[in-house]
Amino acid sequence: MRTRGALIALSGVDYAGKSTQIELLRRRFDEEGRKSRVTWFRPGYGPELDAIRRTVRRLRPGAIPAPGRSAAREATFRRNGVGEAWVAMACLDTLLQYALKARTRVLAGQLVICDRFVSDGLIDLELRFPE
Repeated sequence: MRTRGALIALSGVDYAGKSTQIELLRRRFDEEGRKSRVTWFRPGYGPELDAIRRTVRRLRPGAIPAPGRSAAREATFRRNGVGEAWVAMACLDTLLQYALKARTRVLAGQLVICDRFVSDGLIDLELRFPE
């Protein structure tokens, strides 16, 4: 790992200690002179999609529901095709974050530590959209 990049992913339930272990890893790599980049990701909530949602909410208030649980949000997701579109967008977002961005960083020689990984994202989507 000294001369090339690497990807380390930690998976597990909330409060299992992933963040603690990641911080210990990051410190250790820093002590060894190895700069690392820590990422956290939830499908559909990548920085690019968050920026698009912020822009839409600013330009067209009410066009999409505010984040967090609400009656308006639940009603939106009950509309025909909205849940399917969300899952498709979340899958594309996952590809962007892991297949493109993380892989590019690793190929560029960076050490990437992921707090959660693809399997965690799939579980998240299955729980939120079981159909």
